[in-house]
Formats: sequence, structure tokens, C-alpha cells
Amino acid sequence: MQPKLFIAMATVILIAAVVFGQTVFRDPKREQAITEQLALLAPAAIETFQRATAAMDKRDYQQSAQLYREVLKQAPDFTPAMRRLGFSLAGIGQADDAIALLETAVKRERSPENLISLAEILAFPGEQKQGTPEQRETAFALAKEAVSRSLDSGDSSYLAFTAQLALTLRREADFRSATALLVRKFPDQMSTHYFNAIRSAMDENWIAAEEEIKKAEHLGLPAQSMAERIALK
Repeated sequence: MQPKLFIAMATVILIAAVVFGQTVFRDPKREQAITEQLALLAPAAIETFQRATAAMDKRDYQQSAQLYREVLKQAPDFTPAMRRLGFSLAGIGQADDAIALLETAVKRERSPENLISLAEILAFPGEQKQGTPEQRETAFALAKEAVSRSLDSGDSSYLAFTAQLALTLRREADFRSATALLVRKFPDQMSTHYFNAIRSAMDENWIAAEEEIKKAEHLGLPAQSMAERIALK
């Protein structure tokens, strides 16, 4: 298989999973920190925020959008609710409203979470949808900034998204750089092995690519990706 063909197919396989297709596993420590932040602004909104997040994680975006709006009425500057409302709006097809809200969140607080959230919706505004070339270029710049602000966070998702976006933009040098950093800092992550498989395919090292895909599958590469997997031969 030619490297360009493999890259194109790999991009199609994982695009939807980047934002919309994966099971959500939230870091309890991160959620606790967010709750403590909300407690300083509007303690009465904590339960509503938690219900909204539970609804969003179940992909009940109509319900989560309604609940996040209630939170923002009580805590209008609380950017975690802004960005999660943005994802909820994107989930019900209101991508333009989602982007506008996420841009406001970034203006209020240029955190890695806000930056990567805006980048994700700009690049992939809906399931099986990509943003315009201009939106994806803007998203890539935001993603790189998010990576630079999050390297000590222990969270591989920023680098994984940057690698995926570099791949869709055909920025090979940036893709290789992001993947190398994933290998160095997050050697046991599914996304690391997935993207390293693509990097190996670029180099026509098919044995290494097949081994990396198997490792990614063992670590939870989505079943759809396994069913649609291209033989690396």
C-alpha cells in the first residue's frame, strides 16, 4: 500500500472519533478542580453543572445545552460551562453558535482546555464533517498553543489532536514532530501507537506499522477502526 493512500484512509477512519465518537472518561481530579472553581462563583449551580456534564457525556446535547445555559445565568464568566455548552451546540448542529461561544471562552481565559476546544470545533464542527481550510489552519495554530501550555499536564489528548490535525492538513513535518513527542512522553497511550503506525507506514515500514496498530487495538482503538482497518502489506 502506498503511504499516501494509507494516510488518507487513516484520516477518514478516525476523524469522527476525535470529537464526537469516543466514550468519555473524565479525570476526577480535573472535575473536582472545576467544581471548586464554580463553587467560588455560584455554589448553587454545581448540581446543574454536574447534571449537564452527565447529559453531554451521554450525547444528550439538547439537555446538556439547556442545563449549561442555566449555569451560565448564575456564573456568566465560568468558561468550563461555556466550552461545554459549545460542544453541546455543535452536537445539535449549531456549529456557528458553538464557535462564537468558544471564541468568547478563549478571550476570557486562554487556557489549554479552551484553546483545544475551539480548535476541535473549528476543525471538526460535526460528526464526519471538517471545517474549511482556513478554519483548520486556525485550529492548528490554536492546538499548537494548547500543546505548549499543557506539556506538563500529563494529558496526551492535546498532542494526539495536534497530530490528527497535522495529518488532515498534510503537514508531514508537524505530524512527525507531534508523534515523536507522543512516543517520548506518552509511550503507553492508544493514540501514540495509532499515530506511530501511520508514521511507520509513511516510511514504508509495514511490519512496525502492523505491530503498532495491534498495540493500539489492545489499548482500545475503536471497533469501527478495527473493522475498517487497512492491511499494512
